[in-house]
Amino acid sequence: MSEPPLDVQPTELAFKVVPDAYSTKQLRLFNRGSKPMAFKIKTTNPKQYFVRPNQGIVKAGEKIVIHVMMGKVHEVPKEKCKDRFLVQSAVYDGELPNDKFEWKTHFTDASHKPDEIKLKCSYITQSESEETGPKPARPTASGAVESAGLQKVNQGKTAASAKTEAKPSSPTKTASSEKIMPMNPPTQAKGPGYTMWLVIAIMFFLVGRYTTHVAIPGLE
Repeated sequence: MSEPPLDVQPTELAFKVVPDAYSTKQLRLFNRGSKPMAFKIKTTNPKQYFVRPNQGIVKAGEKIVIHVMMGKVHEVPKEKCKDRFLVQSAVYDGELPNDKFEWKTHFTDASHKPDEIKLKCSYITQSESEETGPKPARPTASGAVESAGLQKVNQGKTAASAKTEAKPSSPTKTASSEKIMPMNPPTQAKGPGYTMWLVIAIMFFLVGRYTTHVAIPGLE
């Protein structure tokens, strides 16, 4: 079975449910055929939804947007949405209307079977929005390699810093660190010097000159 010329997207209308607030979705109709297409949109719960436009003409190769608004609800539904939409379409062979198009005025033959596309409906609650929200990105392989490289660099810097702290500071240059020539030990004289002998001779000379001769009995 071939697809109908009128393409309808999306095939499911997911309405975000917030108490006492409206929720709006869009339908996009695209005529892939070579002739104008008439359409009409129905729903199983017409009191809950407002559709504009709900019928009209889509020219060949044309795209139009349909706005579907869900009415307010006092509380978040506990059950799944059972509402459905039906998009009917058929080739339009008449003149393009200047005013609003009426499906029932043009298609009066009861035996006429238009193409039909069924659409589902669903609810999106606040808790589901949080669960399906954006998750933190996982690090890629390149990011992991880069992180590992940075970790190794940091470890190297830490080790180098520890070595620098442990290494004693170089002593400042002082006079004691300058080159000192060793001193030779004093040499002992091999014998009494001539000066000493001269002093001894002078002493004997003086002693002999000024000493008084004492007479010793028996030697005179």
